Amino acid sequence: MVLLLPMLVWAGSDCKTRCHLTSISITVESDECGSCITINTTACAGLCQTQ
Repeated sequence: MVLLLPMLVWAGSDCKTRCHLTSISITVESDECGSCITINTTACAGLCQTQ
């Protein structure tokens, strides 16, 4: 029973730091066109393993 609480805390902290998708907006400006466009996409956030 004593080890149950530390294991629950460890399991909860792992969920907060793992890799997940997040929405991002990238604004692109062009001097020739005189306007901006916004690109909405997703990116990995957190502790993500890369190849």
